[in-house]
Amino acid sequence: MTEPMTVHLPEDMRERVVGIARIADCSSDEIIRRAVEYGLDRAEWEVHILEQVRQIRSGEQKTFSVEEIDEMLGIAGEPGEGALEDIR
Repeated sequence: MTEPMTVHLPEDMRERVVGIARIADCSSDEIIRRAVEYGLDRAEWEVHILEQVRQIRSGEQKTFSVEEIDEMLGIAGEPGEGALEDIR
């Protein structure tokens, strides 16, 4: 279900919306809905990242160095002779 919402846009932004809607052959409402949806998705992603940063800084979330991860995976140390050829 959708509910109406009034949005006040600067004239130049309104003209951009109308132009995109004309080219995309859809309504200005649809263009605005898509833009808001995209913006909300991005804002939610940014909030998620900021929450992870907060947890790391507060010590709630543990981090690992590359060396620690190599050790956990059993691949610590320098690569052996010909290691790159083994990958190919």
